[in-house]
Amino acid sequence: MHATHMRRGFTLVEMLVVAGIIVILAALFFPLVSRMRKSADLASGHSAMRNIGTALATYTADNSSRLPSIGQWTEFVVKQKRGPGDDLMYHLAPYLGGETLDARDYVPDTASAGFIRKADPFIVACYMATPYTKLTDGIATRFAFGYRAVGGSPALKGMSMARISNPEQQFALIDMDAEIRTIDGFNAGQAPYLLPKPLHGDRRLALFFDWHVEAIPVGQNFYSDKRW
Repeated sequence: MHATHMRRGFTLVEMLVVAGIIVILAALFFPLVSRMRKSADLASGHSAMRNIGTALATYTADNSSRLPSIGQWTEFVVKQKRGPGDDLMYHLAPYLGGETLDARDYVPDTASAGFIRKADPFIVACYMATPYTKLTDGIATRFAFGYRAVGGSPALKGMSMARISNPEQQFALIDMDAEIRTIDGFNAGQAPYLLPKPLHGDRRLALFFDWHVEAIPVGQNFYSDKRW
């Protein structure tokens, strides 16, 4: 006569212990994944800005040391958001492998992976071009990148790099969001074309006129602080 073996199921206590272990592991794992993603987004942001800096350096070398002339301070990372010549990427796309892109296409490797994950690059502005630049003659300009023709006024050409004072201390581009401080001292404000918060939390990435990239604390007043 054969003995009958009964398969014993998990007891309630055992199931609760397993569930508790899973919860503990999840609590440890998800913050780690979040930190890793933020670190990767910051690294890809650095890389994207360096790509733009390289393209700007090459553009100025090809254009008598002059910066491109653009139409606004809010900059998108598609080839053409506004009219021809009004967008930074319109001028830089040929230097970034984007010669054959359509106007609405994202210019590859010009924005953080986090930005592309959170935003439509045709709708949301990625960067702000500097609206305040000190020149070697002691004056300041809002139009280092020139400006488009308005009414009967002619277009203003981009500034010569030789006229920019201390290029390693003044930013050309900075991450754009609704909380960034504009030249008048107020936050940009909520708008459908802006991220509501800084992309990288407590810092914004900035590309300086010597084409190095640096993280600036979000509380930094980069218009009045003597460092900039």
